Amino acid sequence: MLGEYPKDMTKNGKDMLSRGRVLPTTSWESVWNAVGQFMDVEQAEMDYILPLRSNFDIDSLFHLEDVFDVTRQPSSSPTSIIESPTAPPSYVPSINPSPAPITSSPTFVPTRSPSIVSSL
Repeated sequence: MLGEYPKDMTKNGKDMLSRGRVLPTTSWESVWNAVGQFMDVEQAEMDYILPLRSNFDIDSLFHLEDVFDVTRQPSSSPTSIIESPTAPPSYVPSINPSPAPITSSPTFVPTRSPSIVSSL
């Protein structure tokens, strides 16, 4: 877990708000700072994409290494050939084709219950 877990989860805890809501100890800017670094956003542009970032101490922001495993390098090609999960399309007509639609065009008004189709 990144950030700080509240020490007191009772309604009297310093991070607790009304109706069971918790005041976060980590800013969104902290998380998005690491994502911006992952996406190779230039340091000069970081304050533009995160306008509130300057309100936080740089040491309190998450950095690339805090969130992502930067020791692993992506492979340049697939490591194994994976068979397709679905069968390729068939050009032979089906023995049991789907029935033709009941309406000649799509309906745009939703119905409250499903249609009951009698067998043809």
